[in-house]
Amino acid sequence: TSAPRIGRRRAPAEIGQLSEQLFSAICARPGEAMVVLAAEIGAPVRQLQRPMARLKASGRVRSVGQRHLARYFPLAERATKSA
Repeated sequence: TSAPRIGRRRAPAEIGQLSEQLFSAICARPGEAMVVLAAEIGAPVRQLQRPMARLKASGRVRSVGQRHLARYFPLAERATKSA
C-alpha cells in the first residue's frame, strides 16, 4: 500500500479566498506580525505563506523586517491618489 499523503494541493480559489481574508486583516491591523494576523483569520501561519506571497507579488502588501520579525502593511492603490 502507498503511504498517505501528508499535505494536499489547495485549489486556486481557496488560496484566493485566504488572500482576501489576509488582506482584510492587514488593512484592519497594519504593522502586525503574521502570528497575529493568522490568529485573527483562524488559520495556521504555515497555511498563509502562499496567500501572503501572492499579495506581495501583486503589490497590495509590503513587508518590513525579516522572518519572524516581519510586519505587514497594505499599500494604497494608485487609483485612490488625488491628482
